[in-house]
Amino acid sequence: MPQQDNAWKEIIEEHFRDFLLFFFPRVHDAIDWKHKPQWLDKEFRILTRFEKGEKKDRDRRKRKKRSSGTLDKLAKVRLADGRSQWILAHVEVEGGRKAHFAERVHWYNSIISRHYQHEVLSLAVLTDDSKSHRPCCACRSLLGQVHKFAFPLVKVHDWEGKDDELASSKNVFAHVVRAYLALKRVKQGANPYPSRLELIRELYRQRMKRKNIISLLRFFEWLMALPMEVELRLEEEIRKIEGETRMPFLATFERVAMAKGEARGEARGEVRGEARGEIKGKVQGLLDAVELGLKQRFGAPGARLLPRAKKIQDLKRLQKLMALLLKADDVGEIKRFLAAQ
Repeated sequence: MPQQDNAWKEIIEEHFRDFLLFFFPRVHDAIDWKHKPQWLDKEFRILTRFEKGEKKDRDRRKRKKRSSGTLDKLAKVRLADGRSQWILAHVEVEGGRKAHFAERVHWYNSIISRHYQHEVLSLAVLTDDSKSHRPCCACRSLLGQVHKFAFPLVKVHDWEGKDDELASSKNVFAHVVRAYLALKRVKQGANPYPSRLELIRELYRQRMKRKNIISLLRFFEWLMALPMEVELRLEEEIRKIEGETRMPFLATFERVAMAKGEARGEARGEVRGEARGEIKGKVQGLLDAVELGLKQRFGAPGARLLPRAKKIQDLKRLQKLMALLLKADDVGEIKRFLAAQ
């Protein structure tokens, strides 16, 4: 899956309520948010893989090829009236003008409804630059028989010219849209570095929640990647902003340290001719990231935990520790995790 698809997958799962509130407010208002959404992506992948394998005709193969670049997320939610509802969200990531997008949405909706005997609501978000391309309806007719399927569709570029409104919002997806509008300017020749820096500054000016800032920083990084040396320069600027706002967060050190670990692992693997060298490199990369994280997030109390953290040599445990460092509110959470190892 392309990197931008991964970015959308992560941010939709973490902020599904914001996603619906921003793009589809009517759907958002119909949901009982006391019940946590349940993701059904595994069932969706198994079913669509089976259906694609069964249907071998040329048109389906062409449609599959054209549809690359679309992220599909299937969620089960509880409506305010007590019923359960399945929501299939399609995000066409930099997809351009795909002629069969509406038919693809219809096909997925149909096979899920038929197989699980459950009504499915399809929603679509398109990120392409065209203002007129809005494939929100699939229609077939034969000798007077008409079959029509229409679904809600929005485009991120509908918010062009509304930057002040977007910048003042604390909804995560208002800033996702701002990033796409900035990306359009970058494609037209603008420098991506100041564009990303201004996007980041606005998050701090809005005093957004830390977890939202982290999600958006990752999204910005995926959307507008910079060379490593420029990423490090951007990180220094972020630290200055953090000092001004007194709102520290875990910056891009995780990716930087992991990149070093990957390189070290590859070198060891080449020398030893075995996968074990690569794994050791990844472990060391995570340990580098943990060291930076403990010091940046929690200062001296975090640094005192480093000897205990370095005793962990299992890759999966280090990944769990890294995930905890991203979201922990205080150093006590880290202490309890290390005590349990």
